[in-house]
Amino acid sequence: MSQTFVSMNTERQKAFEKLKCFISNPGRFCLTVFGGRGTGKKFLLNLAIESFKGAVNEKDCLEKVHFFTSDQLPDTDEGIDELFKVVENGILVIEDFEEMNSNQEKLLLKALATQNGKFGIDQEFDLRIVFTTTLSPEILRSESSPVSGPFWDRISQLIVMLPSYKQNDEGILYDFRKTWDKMQFHKIKGFEGLSSFPANSELEHFIRHNSDKLDGGFRDLDKLAILYFNYRIFHYLDGRKIQAETEMLVLQSVKSDFLGKSQYAREDWSENSTFHFVEGKNFNELKAEFRIQLRKWAVGKNGTLEKAAKRLKCSPSTLKNFVEGKATASQKKKY
Repeated sequence: MSQTFVSMNTERQKAFEKLKCFISNPGRFCLTVFGGRGTGKKFLLNLAIESFKGAVNEKDCLEKVHFFTSDQLPDTDEGIDELFKVVENGILVIEDFEEMNSNQEKLLLKALATQNGKFGIDQEFDLRIVFTTTLSPEILRSESSPVSGPFWDRISQLIVMLPSYKQNDEGILYDFRKTWDKMQFHKIKGFEGLSSFPANSELEHFIRHNSDKLDGGFRDLDKLAILYFNYRIFHYLDGRKIQAETEMLVLQSVKSDFLGKSQYAREDWSENSTFHFVEGKNFNELKAEFRIQLRKWAVGKNGTLEKAAKRLKCSPSTLKNFVEGKATASQKKKY
């Protein structure tokens, strides 16, 4: 991909220009980048760094970008300083920072509390720190926020919002064309005749009409391109010449597999991810409801009870008891 990949969507281009400006700011202020899955956070950060190479302010923009997830972050003073040492003269990007545990959050808050533009706990290092998240500012500022108020205040000095197709689908057909080209289907031997970009007005209508449902952003466009090419192989059999009638069969198969199945699953923050306290219920009733909802949320987010327990750092037997009739009675000795 090249920089032109972001230029057909005006809002995305504006966000990219703001991103470049904020990263190159000599003040070393913290930056948080917001955007749903597939909106191009990682791609645009890399692209921004590439754009600085050879520029007058290249040194100030620093040399390389390093991506870390919450489970890769250390949880000791020495570990944080060691991480900063490795990343020194570069940009540290902490992806999905809301998934950090409370100790990691406290340590980072401590490391960011500097006076001279350098970061660290027992030592000081020259680097930039960028945070990314799929959550909205409204969630992160609310009472149910997964991060503390002081931490949010510290890292939200500068923010960049990357638009989703639900917010702005300008340029989505251009993006799909670039996605198709990126796949390089023409290099697959024996199927070169099926690699041409679909000149299908019904496909264009389908993409535009469903742009607000593409919560996976570019990832959903990847899936659509892969599905379309593979269903061409399926429907054309030994034929290699594109025909309008067969193209409609391909599109129908793509629609059937994509909608509600392979497309990115939207994260629902209105149900299990937020716990609502209801007046009039006693402590045991609220505790039981919270445990039941915690199990539903954790299993839904991680796929299985065992994976959910591992993520929560508890035993699977604990979560097994978080059901109707057992949620209040379980773990009495711990409360």
